[in-house]
Amino acid sequence: MKVVYESSKLGCQYLITFNRTDLRKEKNKRLIKSEFKDKLNISPPEILSPDEFINLVYIPKH
Repeated sequence: MKVVYESSKLGCQYLITFNRTDLRKEKNKRLIKSEFKDKLNISPPEILSPDEFINLVYIPKH
């Protein structure tokens, strides 16, 4: 959780994690967002795997 907090304070939009599958589970993402917004009043970055991030930013050439 510390890395999520630090990323939030730095204003990161995305947090890419290779081995923290527990952070990427949908129910945990919702819990993290609600905890950060309600208790800390900050927005956490979107937590993604490397593949999810590549799919997000990749624009295929036609």
